[in-house]
Amino acid sequence: MVFPGSFLGTEEEFLPGENCFEQSSSVYSDSIGKEHFDFDEKVVSVKKLSPDVSMLSIGNVVHAVVVLVKDQACVLEILEMEDPQRPGKKVVSGSKSSVLPVFSVMNSYVKFMSDYFKIGDIVRARVEKISPTGIELETKSGPGLGVVMAYCVSCRHALKLVEMELKCSHCGSNERRKISADYSLK
Repeated sequence: MVFPGSFLGTEEEFLPGENCFEQSSSVYSDSIGKEHFDFDEKVVSVKKLSPDVSMLSIGNVVHAVVVLVKDQACVLEILEMEDPQRPGKKVVSGSKSSVLPVFSVMNSYVKFMSDYFKIGDIVRARVEKISPTGIELETKSGPGLGVVMAYCVSCRHALKLVEMELKCSHCGSNERRKISADYSLK
């Protein structure tokens, strides 16, 4: 595996091929991928291994993990984005960090974010706002938005959804979240 800027050889050994460049008599990769050396032609190239990448826009649905919970907001790291052109397909988004403000959780009053989200929860949310200061998400506009996977705060085992309550089969704990209609363990 090579990354952009990885040294592949000198121009005396190999000429730069696809996804490579030459600088100061050395050949480097310009992509993430696997190097390929053609010893007959004396050419080195890189076969790209990058996934589909798409930029976020307002209205996109993302899956993100909660990394910080405060009284008035959660900070989430975006894992992937649902591809609007290909339903069921996921793509990597260009941006990663985002915020879910307390007023964007539900249509009813929410006093504390910690009542609905915990660190490590996987959340399905919609991009509500993109600005130079960051990305804001929301989970209030549909039943499919909210926590899709949660873990027990006591023992960190996955929680099962039983009659609209999250229960830990390992330690018996019952927990509350803003649950998505698409919660994964039922």
